[in-house]
Amino acid sequence: MRYLIVLFSLLISACSTYWWGGNDGYFVQLIGKHRLQFIGDTTMENALKLEHVLNTAGKEVKTLYVTSGGGPVTGGMKIGELVFERNLKVVVKTLCASSCANYIATASHDTEVEKGAFLGWHGGSTQPLYADYGSEPSLLRRFWFWLTGRDLDKETDDYIRQWHTEEVEFFNKIGVKQAITIIGMMPAYIDKRDAKLFAYNKELLPKLGANIRFQDENPAEFHEDGFKIVQVFELSQRELKEALELHERTLRLNDW
Repeated sequence: MRYLIVLFSLLISACSTYWWGGNDGYFVQLIGKHRLQFIGDTTMENALKLEHVLNTAGKEVKTLYVTSGGGPVTGGMKIGELVFERNLKVVVKTLCASSCANYIATASHDTEVEKGAFLGWHGGSTQPLYADYGSEPSLLRRFWFWLTGRDLDKETDDYIRQWHTEEVEFFNKIGVKQAITIIGMMPAYIDKRDAKLFAYNKELLPKLGANIRFQDENPAEFHEDGFKIVQVFELSQRELKEALELHERTLRLNDW
């Protein structure tokens, strides 16, 4: 089945927000003149608050410290655009996952992941071409769409395609390959996954267009309690080429 019907609440969360035992409340703090700390979900409301603080601080802010489990894709892309347009350095503290990894970590000319912090992807707008979102709409939601004469399948499909269009424009703008969001969901790699999130080693990230470096020698994979948070993939040049070609071919076959 090409598309699985999914809840819009799941769709707009870029495959859902990912936190463990944390507080997902919004928090922003200006640290001196040059640094700004952002903690929270990538909602549009939070993105606009962040923009307000940046506008108030002027051009003095040079670095954005981020801790986010992700959230709505529209807010994530908005924050990413702010990072890109203002040429901000991004420092990942604790966690940057889902929409944060997709659109914030990738948008900076210099993203640094602190020692022990987790950076991880788990899908994007093209995910339904490779795997399902893991959730079906409730009977109540189905009934509501039937009662109001709306087509849930069509509205879901239209939303995903609009999201895809905006995502392509975003990645073209920042110069990063859109496939960075999805390689870990592809058939050759999804069966190798033993963690909810996936990431790439430091040699592979530049080949995907991302300017990301790690304070640790290698990306963090395990929480201090031994639980694996991130699956780090190391692809050869040939494997990367095949993955990118598969992605382009899949988009063409599905008329995306």
